[in-house]
Amino acid sequence: MQSPVSFAGEALTASDIASLRDLAHVLWPSRHAIAQEWSRRLIESLPENFPPGSPAAETLTEVNEGFLSLVLQQVQAGDLHGLYDLYYRNTRGIIEADLQWAPARRISLIGLYTSARVSLQVIGEYLDADYPRRMLAYTKLTAQLMMLVGQAYSDAREEYLQKAFEQINTVSHELRAPLANLFGYLEMLRGGDFGPVLPEQARVLGELIRETDDLLWLLTSTLNLSRLDTGRVVVRVEEFSLPTVLNEVVNATPHAGVAVTCSVPPNLPALHTDRVKVKQIIGNLLRNAVRYGGGSPVEVITESSPDAVAVSVRDHGPGIKADELQVIFDFLQRGSSAGPERDGYGIGLHVVRRLVRMLNGTISVESTPGSGSSFGFTIPLVHVTGDTRA
Repeated sequence: MQSPVSFAGEALTASDIASLRDLAHVLWPSRHAIAQEWSRRLIESLPENFPPGSPAAETLTEVNEGFLSLVLQQVQAGDLHGLYDLYYRNTRGIIEADLQWAPARRISLIGLYTSARVSLQVIGEYLDADYPRRMLAYTKLTAQLMMLVGQAYSDAREEYLQKAFEQINTVSHELRAPLANLFGYLEMLRGGDFGPVLPEQARVLGELIRETDDLLWLLTSTLNLSRLDTGRVVVRVEEFSLPTVLNEVVNATPHAGVAVTCSVPPNLPALHTDRVKVKQIIGNLLRNAVRYGGGSPVEVITESSPDAVAVSVRDHGPGIKADELQVIFDFLQRGSSAGPERDGYGIGLHVVRRLVRMLNGTISVESTPGSGSSFGFTIPLVHVTGDTRA
């Protein structure tokens, strides 16, 4: 694992390297004392990270002395590139181990930067005031090492998320098959294929079918999200009729007891974009309207212009609070209007926004509490291949 950061534009000069070698020679005998003082001040600066009574001071001193010894040895040897590579590998290894140990806890880069600042203060006190060039050179070196910390953090997080999404992808695929079978059998039971069904049994089967369908949709959204985050989603352009897609979506979306109407202008031109993604977008919005619309009628309204088509999905339910409109498209965020009995997962709208962006479109929402919500998106009639990052 080699350091991916290049310091070509910020390379240390020959004078800097000479100053660093001089500094290494001066500091080497005092490295343990420097590490002790560095650790003491760092604990004072970040008391929330070091609970009283813990052996933090001794452990931190060992870590800091090891770090300082590594830097001084590499500097004395004149091998700065080796120092960068070794420091990147060690830092990334620590971050990766931390992610495995506590993946939900954010690693604090602020703490790492605070440590660098404190170390500069302590080392400055051990250098002669007559040699500011030593301190300047060490400050420049420390800045470069902190850039490596940021890069190691970014790379480790990216690799961790990649593996996590691959695992989610595998699990989701494994769960979809038995859930699809369960859904099919429940439909057959409710349809009377295995004998007469009493009204109360039909009601319970209806609830089970709805929950199974929701779970299948959640797995589908999770798969879509994992593909988006791992860069496996591409736009496949084809010509298709939007009214045909609307009809398919309405027929595939459970909406028992909810009236769904579609309004399409005459002579709507065919679209040349990704049919599957358009279907996913409308399907997500329609399911949300049925789910959170309080049983009110749902309208799917289509409008066109010479270059674009706009689709809005409207309900007349409880609506969404104004302060929630800014976050409902964010990952794992959702409004509270639906009530705890129909929580949702905060994935569907996030996926919708990213798919709309891939189609070079925009999405918006309008809502008034007590009067319903309208989610709309606009995409070009003809998709132009270009920057379609989600």
